[in-house]
Amino acid sequence: MIALEKLLSIASPEISEGIEFDGRFPEDLKRLLKARNGFYAFESALYFRPIRSSGQHIGIIEWNEPGLWIGDYGFETAPFCFAEDVFGCQFGFLNEEIVNLDPETGTLSKVANNLESLATQILEDWRVLTGHAIARAWQTEHGPLGPEERLVPKTPFVLGGAFDLENLYAIDSVQGMKQRASFANQIRDFPDGTKVSLRVAD
Repeated sequence: MIALEKLLSIASPEISEGIEFDGRFPEDLKRLLKARNGFYAFESALYFRPIRSSGQHIGIIEWNEPGLWIGDYGFETAPFCFAEDVFGCQFGFLNEEIVNLDPETGTLSKVANNLESLATQILEDWRVLTGHAIARAWQTEHGPLGPEERLVPKTPFVLGGAFDLENLYAIDSVQGMKQRASFANQIRDFPDGTKVSLRVAD
């Protein structure tokens, strides 16, 4: 767990103290959360959720409830999400692998076999995998992100929206995921090049 230990060495203090798992938690995620029960890293760009909700933070168990947001994507088998970058792109376990969920398209892509491998990739390419540069620039201009705030593009990235401050705003994490789930469902069966009229869910 060399990479995980290094990641924890640069992370924030833990978010919650209570340890109470259910059967969905893989063993390596249990070990990590026993060591640090929820944390931020890279100036809040990377957010590992605590096991259960604590204060203003939504815990992993509650975050994966189908009625909160993940059920809006209509996955046949949903990933078990535990962390995210500054844009709310989710890291989750699916079939014993770690996948990334693109919230704008609902696309799932494998990123690692285990948490140690994921931590290694993050430490090697943290600027890209966490969105740190934009997170830092946005917070320098607008102030710190709140506990459950992520940055969402006004014009979706998949529609050519720019990765710059003018195209970004802070939004509650649940609201941001639900809005983009609605968008992902609208464009799911569109062929490339289709003109899209964006309709935002309430």
